[in-house]
Amino acid sequence: MNIDVSKIVQEKIDSLATEGVIEKAITETFEKTILKAVTDSLDSYTLRHNIEEKMTKQVSKVVEDLDFQSYNTFMIEKMSQIINETCREEICKKAEQKFKDIFLCQMDELKLSSVFEKFREIACELVDEQEKYNRCDTGWHCKCEVDPVHDWINCELDYEDRDHRYTRDCQLAFTVHRDLHDNSKGRIYNLYLDGERLGDKYKFGHLNDVELMLVQAVLNEVPIIIDVEDEDDIDSSFDVDY
Repeated sequence: MNIDVSKIVQEKIDSLATEGVIEKAITETFEKTILKAVTDSLDSYTLRHNIEEKMTKQVSKVVEDLDFQSYNTFMIEKMSQIINETCREEICKKAEQKFKDIFLCQMDELKLSSVFEKFREIACELVDEQEKYNRCDTGWHCKCEVDPVHDWINCELDYEDRDHRYTRDCQLAFTVHRDLHDNSKGRIYNLYLDGERLGDKYKFGHLNDVELMLVQAVLNEVPIIIDVEDEDDIDSSFDVDY
């Protein structure tokens, strides 16, 4: 039995051509090839870099004359606009007020000692009276020490009574990095609120006065006046007579 493979193949090709299958396949393949080439070119680093560079220049022109506070005001207005378009009225008011509380900061500077003083007020208010007496020898947890290597100041504040304590366990923890030109001033970095690092995944809910003060200081780049560098200079006692 002789099988003419060439004839079979040719007949199949002719059949596919007559039915338009080959033309369709060529068209689809050609279309996919073109689209992929366009997509790859749009996704290329060079093009993306050029677009980002142009965007940066345009945005810079808008904000170059704004100081930090004016920029925050601008951002609040934009956020309020978005919220108003998507949320109910009562939610809009709460969200707008939260943005204003955090970003429209009236502090020109913040004394480090005032952070500990304000926290002591909160500790004395929230800790049970009997517990205050039980912890009269230790008081609430307070750490303020200069890093011997980097010279920044590590701070921890916590009124909870814990058997084991790590920095991230504390209700508040942060470091103050000194100004390169003035060692008596600095800025707050690595702020942790209840174990969550600001900037990572912390979500603003109810902030007490100290938390709000620190968040404002970080987000508004408020200078910190370094007037304490040791916990011995800080009153970490409770408001009870011993």
